[in-house]
Amino acid sequence: MMATKADKYVRFDAGDYLDGIEDGAAYLQIALAESADDPTAVHRALGLIARSQNMSGLNKALSPEDNLT
Repeated sequence: MMATKADKYVRFDAGDYLDGIEDGAAYLQIALAESADDPTAVHRALGLIARSQNMSGLNKALSPEDNLT
């Protein structure tokens, strides 16, 4: 049987690499710095931080599918 793309690759999730609140704070600082160029940066960063810290209620509120406009 031939391997498929799904068999070879795992989807990257930056949240897997945020090991604590300090990592989350550093990630949020970067998002704040980038927010002038990307107005969704802070929203996406907060969602990722919430997911990495298992804050399910906050993560649902900050879902990337939400319309920010």
